[in-house]
Amino acid sequence: MTPIPANSIFYPLLDQSALHNGLMQPCEVEISPVLTIQILMIQQHDQVHLIENKCGHFGVKLHTGKITPNSITCSVHGFCFDLHTGQPLNREWENCDPIKVFQAYWQADSVGIAVVDNAPLEKNRLETPTQPE
Repeated sequence: MTPIPANSIFYPLLDQSALHNGLMQPCEVEISPVLTIQILMIQQHDQVHLIENKCGHFGVKLHTGKITPNSITCSVHGFCFDLHTGQPLNREWENCDPIKVFQAYWQADSVGIAVVDNAPLEKNRLETPTQPE
């Protein structure tokens, strides 16, 4: 388990007792009155993945997609994304952005995300944002 950074705020998404392999649970986190983040929690092979619940192609909700080993496929246009990196895995020639992958944190009986300066900590960006001088 990754420890929650000291300067962050923990936002619980789901009670640990609800976790099970095959879980695909859309979650919504209100970070501030003007910032709400749509997250999709997936549990696969006893590992929890937190990804942006939005396809990098046209923004379709990914919770309607299909989970395959270590990836999710959008139900509308078939774009496939790596659950660990968020990178598109197919159709490289088409315009599609990677999806955000968030670090999962555990606190008490909940799994959730950590937020620093109104930004959830992404898995590939675990360092604390630096303040401009």
